[in-house]
Amino acid sequence: MLVEKGGVPAWAVWVLPGVLFACMHTLMPMIKNGFATESFVLHLLSVLGGYTVGHCSFYALRKWSVTLWLPVLVHGLLDFSSVFIT
Repeated sequence: MLVEKGGVPAWAVWVLPGVLFACMHTLMPMIKNGFATESFVLHLLSVLGGYTVGHCSFYALRKWSVTLWLPVLVHGLLDFSSVFIT
C-alpha cells in the first residue's frame, strides 16, 4: 500500500483511516436525522473506538486476503444485514 511505503508509522496506517471511517459513518445519521454540532461531536466520540476497531478488522482482512474484495464484501453483508434488524 502506498501509505505503508511512504514512511508513515505502522500505528498510523491502522488508526488514522479508522478515525476517518468513524467520521464518515457518523455523518450519515447526522445528515438523515438533522445536523447539530454538539450532537455530532458527542456521537463521534461515542462511536470512535468501535468504528476504529471495525476499520482495523477490515484492514486486517485486506492484508490477509491481499485483495480489497473481501473487506468490501464483509462491509456490504454487514450493511445488508442491518436491513433485517431494523
